[in-house]
Amino acid sequence: MLILPWVFGIMVQPVQAQQELNCDETYTVQPGDWLSKIAQKYFGDPLAYDRLVTLANADSDDDYTDIENPDLIEPGWLLCLDLEGQTVQPEQPAESDGATPELVGPVWRWTQSQMNDGMIWEPDVPANYTVQFNPDGQVAIQADCNQVSGSYAVAGSRLSITLGPSTLAACGPQSLGDQFLTQLGGAAIYFLQEGSLFIDLLTDGGTMQFDAGGTAGGEQPVAGPPTALLKSWQWEKQVNPSDGRETLTSNPANYTLTFNADGMYQFQADCNQGSGSYTADETGAIRFQPGPVTLAECGPQSRYQDMLTMMQAVQDYRLEEAGAVLVLVWPAGGPEDIYRAQ
Repeated sequence: MLILPWVFGIMVQPVQAQQELNCDETYTVQPGDWLSKIAQKYFGDPLAYDRLVTLANADSDDDYTDIENPDLIEPGWLLCLDLEGQTVQPEQPAESDGATPELVGPVWRWTQSQMNDGMIWEPDVPANYTVQFNPDGQVAIQADCNQVSGSYAVAGSRLSITLGPSTLAACGPQSLGDQFLTQLGGAAIYFLQEGSLFIDLLTDGGTMQFDAGGTAGGEQPVAGPPTALLKSWQWEKQVNPSDGRETLTSNPANYTLTFNADGMYQFQADCNQGSGSYTADETGAIRFQPGPVTLAECGPQSRYQDMLTMMQAVQDYRLEEAGAVLVLVWPAGGPEDIYRAQ
C-alpha cells in the first residue's frame, strides 16, 4: 500500500541534485501534474519522463528538486527543462487570464480520453460530443443527444469548466454523454498540439483529446441533404446481413422517421416522439445528432429503445426500389434497418 507523505503531515525532504547544468527553462509542478504529462507537453512524448528525472537529479542547484520516485511528485517542485532538440514547442502562457485565440472558436470534437487507470473512452461518433469556447467566457457543449451550456475560465494553461443547464433527453445505453460531461467538469490544464486540444483532468484522472471540427460562422456553406431523403419513412424491419435473419416491426406506422430540408428530422418511436439534426450527402454518408425526446414507458414489446440506438449507430444509407426503400447501414458487421416511404 502506498502511503502518501502529506497524509500524515510529514514532508519528504527532497534530495538535491549533484551536477551543475544550464536549464533552458524551469517548470513548477502544478496540482494534478504527473511526469508523463509534463513530458508530453514539453517534449511531445509521454515516455520521455525519464529525461525529466535525469535532468532533475543531475543539477546541483538547490532550487531544483531531486526525484527519487517518478510516480510521486509534489506541487511546488521546480524542474529543470533542457529543450535542446525538442520536437514540440512548449505552450506559452497567455498574457492575461483570457482564453487564447487557439482555444476559442473551433468546435472541438472529442476523439478519446486516456485515463490513468488504463481505461480508454472513445466515442463512436466524435461529432456528437463537442465543446466550443466562446470569447465571452461561455461554453457550448453537445453531449450526445443533449445540449449543455456553462462557463469556463483560463489562467495561463489552467482551465476550469463549470457546467450549467442541460437538456435531459435519454440518449440510449451506448451513450458516453455522462462520462463526457463528468470529464469536462474535471478539467484542470489544457494544451494544443498539432491542431488537437488536450485537456488534463484533476487528481491525475487522465487526458481528453479533441480535434477541431470547424468554427462557428466560419464554415463554407454545406450542401443540403439529398432530396430523395426528404419524406417520411416507416420502419419495416432490421436485417442481419451475416445470416439473413430478420426482425420485423409489428406496427411500422408507430415507428416513423421524417427528414426535412433544413437538416432537422422528427421521429416517432412507438409511444414516444423526438427530433434532432442530421447530415447526409450524395455519397451515402449520414449522421444523426439526437435532440429532445419524450420518455414514456411503452410496454415490454416496444422497440422504442432499439430505434434510438439505431439512430446513434448508423453511418451510411442507400436507396432501393427506385427510392421507395431507405436502408440505414450500421458500421461493418452490424445490421441494416429497412424503412419504406409512406
